[in-house]
Amino acid sequence: MTLTIGLTGGIASGKSTVSAMMRELGLPVIDADEAARAVVRPGEDAYRQIIAAFGPGILQTNGEIDRAKLGAIVFNDEEERKKLKRHRSPGGASENARGERSARPFRGENGRIGHSAFI
Repeated sequence: MTLTIGLTGGIASGKSTVSAMMRELGLPVIDADEAARAVVRPGEDAYRQIIAAFGPGILQTNGEIDRAKLGAIVFNDEEERKKLKRHRSPGGASENARGERSARPFRGENGRIGHSAFI
């Protein structure tokens, strides 16, 4: 049996604090925010797709996606948000799957915490 706990909440609600406490106890934490950032790093497929969809104007000088610029686009236009989700979701799902496979036994059972701003 695998125990999966979803940890969610709004901004500054303590998700990161609780996740850190769970890590200290030895429970693997799958952080959806970390997974989402990993799949949009320069060189990743989702990175190339997002740049093709939104243009180089969303890049920082170091080549990374400027999350504030991209956020200003997608959080003000539902169609733009859907476009971003189409490019990001497959990579995020595979990154989360890698985290799930690495879950190790915790107090006799496999367990993990899923940390996300939303579920």
